[in-house]
Amino acid sequence: MPTVPRGLQQIIDRASKHVDGKYCWGLPHYSSDTKLRFHFVELGDMDLFDENEVDVEELPEWMPLAMLGEEAQFLAVSAAPPYPVGMWEHEDGKIQPRGSPASRASSCRRRSARNPRR
Repeated sequence: MPTVPRGLQQIIDRASKHVDGKYCWGLPHYSSDTKLRFHFVELGDMDLFDENEVDVEELPEWMPLAMLGEEAQFLAVSAAPPYPVGMWEHEDGKIQPRGSPASRASSCRRRSARNPRR
């Protein structure tokens, strides 16, 4: 397992209380109204990279962040500040850049399976 920076772990610990299990939308290659359930994985656990044959030599600072429902894509985060988040696209094997964990969390909170319009 790679070393997880303390600052990144703190950000994820705070965000997980608000967004884990909620829905994300506005992700690359999806329509703006497509909602995918967001579940954090343990930071530093490289299983998603291993299962998807992600080239860690090409992406040495990146690690899995969250699964997106039953999709082949998943979110990854860089261990280098400011900890950008991207979506790993299985078709091209690339991470599509996004914003920081805080900006990604803003697209995931307040919607739940029971109340998707909230």
